[in-house]
Amino acid sequence: GSLAPLRVAAGRAKDVFGSWAALITGAIRFCMHADVSSVLVGVRTWQEVRQALDAGVAGPLPEREAARLRVLGLTDARLLNPALWPEA
Repeated sequence: GSLAPLRVAAGRAKDVFGSWAALITGAIRFCMHADVSSVLVGVRTWQEVRQALDAGVAGPLPEREAARLRVLGLTDARLLNPALWPEA
């Protein structure tokens, strides 16, 4: 299976936020906008922890940004579940 649709959606999300680094904060803020009750966040560095905390302080995304991301939604489990991704 090809991960091309996932790469395209990730690139478009990066374009909404302006950088790869902003994706952590943006993704959490998107979940807050959608009123998701729980979010599992995987971080590798203390900087990523700080970004996750900053998202909570910043609050939900404005509707305009959330709408730009909503259209990127993927539903194919083969793209959403890393356990199903092809070996590198």
